[in-house]
Amino acid sequence: MVLEMPIKAILFDFYLTIVDIKTDERKDHLWQVLASFLQYRGAAVKAAELREIYFHIVQESLGRSAERHPEVDAAQLFGRLLERSGAGSSADLAGPVAQLFRLLSIERFRLYPESREVLETLAERYRLALVSDSQALYIEPELRTTSLAELFEVVVISSELGYRKPDPRVFQNALARLGLAREEVVYVGDSWEHDMIGARDAGIRGIWVCRSQEQERAHGAPMVPVISDLRGLLPLTRELS
Repeated sequence: MVLEMPIKAILFDFYLTIVDIKTDERKDHLWQVLASFLQYRGAAVKAAELREIYFHIVQESLGRSAERHPEVDAAQLFGRLLERSGAGSSADLAGPVAQLFRLLSIERFRLYPESREVLETLAERYRLALVSDSQALYIEPELRTTSLAELFEVVVISSELGYRKPDPRVFQNALARLGLAREEVVYVGDSWEHDMIGARDAGIRGIWVCRSQEQERAHGAPMVPVISDLRGLLPLTRELS
């Protein structure tokens, strides 16, 4: 299938679309290291207690939001975690602690084998942008590690908006920053519920990266192009200008 209308830009999800990632935010080692670090800062808190405080703060923050699809901000979360754990309320420390937390939570982080070649090929013809449910404190250094950052003209991050996909405003933010109409872009993502539904509600054509046949069968016959990996984008976009 070739898309029917010409496009000027391609918007991408990041995690599980371009990058293969696995995290575990509950594992004991993570909280033991964080608790030990905060004890150096004067906190008298144990790992299990620190973990409980963190997830309570997350739920508390989400519950206070008036958004239908709320997002939290890691810097604010960890600022409150530092204060509640007795480590002080240093704004300068919250960011590094959040990044340490993220680093400890990652069990796998790597580009999919085809990602670099496909993105570099597409960047020769189209403007590229990222639209990601993520934290600026996490995705910015993680994007740099891929050496792909320079390919993306615009990066939209949910933590800077206060809401997440499938809220159509996430996608509309990217359109506004690119100065393009919704008919001039396509969105590429792995999540049916967040990426494809969100793009549809924003009036943007979606391309679903579905790496699992079981996942595809679960959604019946999707009314969008379906590709098994990013290489499938090349024939879809070959005839577009």
